Amino acid sequence: MEYYNNIICISHAELINGIVTPVNYKNMIRRNKIKIARRGCYATPALIEYDSLPGTIKEAVVMKYGDPTDLARKYTIKSLLNTDARAVDYFAAYTLADNRKLPPEVQREYVLNASLLNVLGNMINERTAKRKALGGNTRNVWKGMAQELASIKTETGHSLPENHRALQRKFKDYKDNGYKAIVSGKWLNNNSKIVKDIQQEAVIRQLLRKHNKLDNEQIKDLYNIIAENCNWKQITKAATIGNYREKWKIDTFSAQNGVNAFDNNIAMTVKRRMPVFPLYYLTMDGWDAELLYQKTAVNDKGHNITTYFNRPCIVIVLDPSVKYPLGYAIGTNETPELIKEALRNAILHTEELFGKMYKNSVLKKTKFI
Repeated sequence: MEYYNNIICISHAELINGIVTPVNYKNMIRRNKIKIARRGCYATPALIEYDSLPGTIKEAVVMKYGDPTDLARKYTIKSLLNTDARAVDYFAAYTLADNRKLPPEVQREYVLNASLLNVLGNMINERTAKRKALGGNTRNVWKGMAQELASIKTETGHSLPENHRALQRKFKDYKDNGYKAIVSGKWLNNNSKIVKDIQQEAVIRQLLRKHNKLDNEQIKDLYNIIAENCNWKQITKAATIGNYREKWKIDTFSAQNGVNAFDNNIAMTVKRRMPVFPLYYLTMDGWDAELLYQKTAVNDKGHNITTYFNRPCIVIVLDPSVKYPLGYAIGTNETPELIKEALRNAILHTEELFGKMYKNSVLKKTKFI
């Protein structure tokens, strides 16, 4: 079942699959017993308006496929659902109050919720506009949307509210505050923090600075001894200490490893390593190639002057993961247009390599004409 021009329709293949025979189907068309919403053609099935079917056939459709209204609603939302790539990046980088990351299953749930809210916003705007144009009221729009989302909750696993008023509040919060509105209050609750004050922080920092290089498990055990006497919340996982070790590395590394190790590993001006995935990071440079050519031009006095020391300029886009030249452009000077041409050539070459164009974050910021 699907909507076609806002009309619930059933396809020809579904209708003749045990409900009516092909002969009866042709007879109903000839006698105008049913209405064709879309005629069939190559790779496009014919669609028949569900409301135009005789009562007995409607009952057979419900018995075989279920309520067509619910099925059409599911089809509409699922067909519009696209994963929000920005939400994926946001929740992957989201850091909790105690320096932890969201678990992967929670990240997937929140990305799905954000993607559904995006679909919800588009559908609400469209339906509200249509009802206003037809002179109808929009009071039941949210109630209908809540029912549609609830119908796919088990199938998709989203955690959006089923109550239409709660859903409306959640959507408004999402519009006002962005992805942060999707994060559950239990993750934002300050009571979940283990290290709440400067005394607790000072104890962990001091243990991390110990010259005998205590590991995370040893620091956890020593901290819990102090926490028990101070009525502090105890640390249950050594990984929590590891998070704080990474967070405060610039303050604690030299005490454990010495000044030379700090200068060589932490205080370096630039630290880089080669990316491990293709297209993860691209670099670009331009220079004058040592390929001399002659050029004739007219000077200020109108004389033709030929020079023999001209060199072409080449701009190359390089993928440093494999040191592969992804794209290039050659011109007389390094200009914004030449740089754009090199980037355009790189993107087109990704299609030659992989069958589809790919752009990294650097290329996405460039506007192409």
